[in-house]
Amino acid sequence: MAKAAAKKAAKAQAAAKSTYQPIIAAVVLWYAAIRLYYKQGERVHYYALGGCLLVYYFTLPMAIEASVAPEGSITGYFFDVMVLTLFTQTLSTYTDKAWYILLIVPAFGVFKAGSAWFGKLSSSAAKSAEPEDEAPAGGPKKERKPKRKTMKSR
Repeated sequence: MAKAAAKKAAKAQAAAKSTYQPIIAAVVLWYAAIRLYYKQGERVHYYALGGCLLVYYFTLPMAIEASVAPEGSITGYFFDVMVLTLFTQTLSTYTDKAWYILLIVPAFGVFKAGSAWFGKLSSSAAKSAEPEDEAPAGGPKKERKPKRKTMKSR
């Protein structure tokens, strides 16, 4: 059984690798052909290409790992970063403003950290507050909703 699961995982990883690598190569070649060659890119565009290649270098192995990782694993975030970088690099062949899309990643990190911090604050505040044990006036019975009148059609 363990060998069958290992073979299935290896097959899924090979399928993911054979899917992701050509897509990354196509986007990088598209960016290099259009932005650097056709539009005569400035120095900043070469830095952007190097940065994207660096992001792909770190996220591609983890994205391949995400194909067999359990749900909720951190490797799924690496796949999201890779796809976001691919999308941004594709759009940036047409406009420089597309690089602002990558600000989603640190904004999400700040959101997660803030929600964890405020969650701890709210849970500690809830523990210190006295619980309210007041029962509703009607007792345990549910309140009845008024029945709707139906209109007769002609």
